[in-house]
Amino acid sequence: MFFATLSDTYFSYKDVSGVKARTLSTRINTITGLPMIVNYDTAYALILKNLSTVESFSTEPGQDPETSLLGRCARLAKGNAFFAFLYKRLNGDIDINLQTQILQTVKSFD
Repeated sequence: MFFATLSDTYFSYKDVSGVKARTLSTRINTITGLPMIVNYDTAYALILKNLSTVESFSTEPGQDPETSLLGRCARLAKGNAFFAFLYKRLNGDIDINLQTQILQTVKSFD
């Protein structure tokens, strides 16, 4: 259910003093004016391809960040707006029960 509530985002660029600044923007429905939600099939495919092999929610000290959900999302967020928004949501204030549910859901996609 968590993944079905993610906003459909994209990177927008703005020239600030000769430097292109990148921001994460949400697509808005032109008819309703409401934020759009990411297509579930797209989200499922991205998660299956990129996150199904993670082992933990967050990186433990001394461990490879690629084995954690947050670490993998942080790396993928550099070039993909979906993962940038997912990282932002996962790195927010979510309780341990939701962390466990999200991790188990992601791991079950494999």
